[in-house]
Amino acid sequence: MNQTKLINNDDVKKALTPDLLIPLMRDVMKEVHTGEIESMPRVGSRMETKNIFALMGAVIPRLQICGCKNAIFPGPTTTTHQSVVSLFDTVTGELKALVSAEYITIVRTAATSAAITDVLARKDAKVLCIMGAGNQGQNHARAIAKVRDLSEIRFFDVFEASAKKAAEILAEELPGVKTVYSTNAEEMVRGADIVCTVSRATEPILFGEWLKPGCHVNAVGACAPFIRELDLSVLKASKVYVDTYDCAKGSAGDLLIPIKNGEYSFDEVIGQVGAVINGEIPGRESEDEITLFETCGLSAQDIVAANEAWKVMEGTTFEF
Repeated sequence: MNQTKLINNDDVKKALTPDLLIPLMRDVMKEVHTGEIESMPRVGSRMETKNIFALMGAVIPRLQICGCKNAIFPGPTTTTHQSVVSLFDTVTGELKALVSAEYITIVRTAATSAAITDVLARKDAKVLCIMGAGNQGQNHARAIAKVRDLSEIRFFDVFEASAKKAAEILAEELPGVKTVYSTNAEEMVRGADIVCTVSRATEPILFGEWLKPGCHVNAVGACAPFIRELDLSVLKASKVYVDTYDCAKGSAGDLLIPIKNGEYSFDEVIGQVGAVINGEIPGRESEDEITLFETCGLSAQDIVAANEAWKVMEGTTFEF
């Protein structure tokens, strides 16, 4: 019998950093696009509580691993996203680890946004606006600060206390960066070079007329076909890229809702970000164009991150 590691959330936090994950997530996006990684579409069921139970599997031949994340995505009655990754060795078939994925989901998402920001945003981007001041928003600020020389971070949240707390935390962590906060979304967005929507909004909180020419947007929070963070005007103002077409067609409410309404088409999407990384399609072509990364997250990101945690953490083991 093999020894399976049990890796808890605290151990994952010790193991995974933006510096480690940003280049790894960039590679994942490229390899998913080229077919070197099989990242299976998310399968989910919406329950009576409006929580969503989801399964996300992936096979990474280069690393000789495969696995699946089992997750509950919160609805209105749940405040915490709960998930676990089962990590297998594709050669021996052994269960290598069961890894708490609460922090994995947060940090790999932020690292992916940072990696794509580095690909699509202007090199001189300095002002970051985070729409949604929770753990995901704070980690987005930390990660994007690794790829751009930020002068200012702005936090918008409908709850002023949350926005204030996030601004205070990042001000302490990044003393050379100005941090501000507001419950006025337009005030925080106007003039920003990078905007990240990482909220729990179900209706649009970002509008195209607010966006500065040359802005880059990471649309992260709307990971179900029936919710959206972006107004149609944001899509119309932007060059839109997705993580994968399969993922977007299954889960990206920012796109699916206007498509259902006959207001937008997948034909208007430029392509997958992996194709930009691979040099197959253009990314930013001018200083003034607005770029948009619409992402719902890929299972391969979770499996690669879990494997990194397995590599560096001893964990508790049990026989399986």
